[in-house]
Amino acid sequence: MDKQEVDPFGFKGQAQDYDIERPKYSQNFVNKILSETSSFNNFIDVASGTGLLFYELANKFQGKLVVQDRSKKQLEVAKEKLSKTQLNPSNVDFVESDAFDIHKHLPENTKFDLVTIAQAFHWVDNDKFCQYVINNLLTENGTFAVCGYFCEGFDYNTPEDPEFAKLGQKRYDEFYSTVLPHFDCDRTSLDLGHTNFDFSKHFEKTGFIREKTQVELPLERFYKYLGTYSAYNIYKSKLGSNPDFGDPLAVFKKNVEEDLKGYYAKHNISPKEKPLVMRMPFFLWILKNGKKLI
Repeated sequence: MDKQEVDPFGFKGQAQDYDIERPKYSQNFVNKILSETSSFNNFIDVASGTGLLFYELANKFQGKLVVQDRSKKQLEVAKEKLSKTQLNPSNVDFVESDAFDIHKHLPENTKFDLVTIAQAFHWVDNDKFCQYVINNLLTENGTFAVCGYFCEGFDYNTPEDPEFAKLGQKRYDEFYSTVLPHFDCDRTSLDLGHTNFDFSKHFEKTGFIREKTQVELPLERFYKYLGTYSAYNIYKSKLGSNPDFGDPLAVFKKNVEEDLKGYYAKHNISPKEKPLVMRMPFFLWILKNGKKLI
């Protein structure tokens, strides 16, 4: 990352909240990635963030382990977690760099049996990065795994009143539409699980898995999750000093809490501990046999 560039995940407390509030990948995804990996020597997790996926996979590998990200703050959190694992610290390198400069920070000709990029493929030029992985990172029989998730929104947890439940989606859409223009990445592709990208141009073998999840959440958990959005933090940093600035997360909280307060009062019921049902699809691409096009 250029020293003058804003770290979209470097705002106060954001990396710590990211590590706690962002969802974990399912054991099914982890098992699928490992089952498609032919050798277990070197492994790199590109744009690893706080290492959410890295630490699910790393203990299966015997050689060099690399955690790469351009966010200094997120890498700091990833480093702190290393001491809580059984991994040999001398085998793990933390690389702060642009995704296309990784090879400059490694011993010459270092290749990896597994290359992963989780919740970050939408931050890079897809065609260029596939070729970078094939030419600079992946062993001949290596596996490239691209995975991620996206919040579709939520319903209020009121199955007894489906119409009121739908109001939750309206509240999420109001928040999301406000911050969406401030994502400095291809958020549309993420929301499609990158099904709009032709991986077969770069890899002879491609596989795709999608899992849909619904999770009941307390209000504070969901508020903190939304607070990890890079677009929200960038939007607030750009406009937050304006006298007429309306914090979209504060507006969201106010509307949600007023909705629920009114509903509970109308039906004379106690507040629910987990009043939101969040919908979150996960996706995984397994890619092998890369084609060197450049």
